[in-house]
Amino acid sequence: MKKLIITGHTSSIGKLLFDYYQTKYDVIGISRSTGYDLNDSDDLNRIIKLSLEAKHFINLANVGKSQTELLYYIHKLWSDVGRTGRIINFGTLATEVSFDLLKKIPVDMEMLAHKLSLEKLHKELSVRTPFGKQPESVLIRFANYGKKLEHRANEPFTSPDQMTKIIDFILESDTYISSIDFREV
Repeated sequence: MKKLIITGHTSSIGKLLFDYYQTKYDVIGISRSTGYDLNDSDDLNRIIKLSLEAKHFINLANVGKSQTELLYYIHKLWSDVGRTGRIINFGTLATEVSFDLLKKIPVDMEMLAHKLSLEKLHKELSVRTPFGKQPESVLIRFANYGKKLEHRANEPFTSPDQMTKIIDFILESDTYISSIDFREV
């Protein structure tokens, strides 16, 4: 069975994907509960080496700059050894929101800076080699996972069903899908 690695597999989205893909892949969860600290460079190196065992890598955990580092080093390693597969990176649509709106909603500005860095690296890697087999960096940006309540009840959101449909589409496609922005309304 093909292997799939998911960082942050105990978060709400990570758990959804971890449980959902159990029947389709040999899923390896990366989190503190499985002995990995994304703030530790030795653990990041272990994850990068482990990535060679997987067909695809879901880069979900938002811990400091680790998402960007994992994308860079996994893509480099896979390129160096001629490895293909998809590195699916989770960004946020908040990077496209006006600063005036950001001031009105609770947004962690440090997290937003890390997501912008991730997006910049993704854009660079996704066009570095325009043709042929290669590691594929895929950026997913979505609005709000799960319906919000009270004063945020009218905000767009992404349901668990929609999330798994999008990831299925990416994993099962024969096409290099670079970026997807989505939300339910």
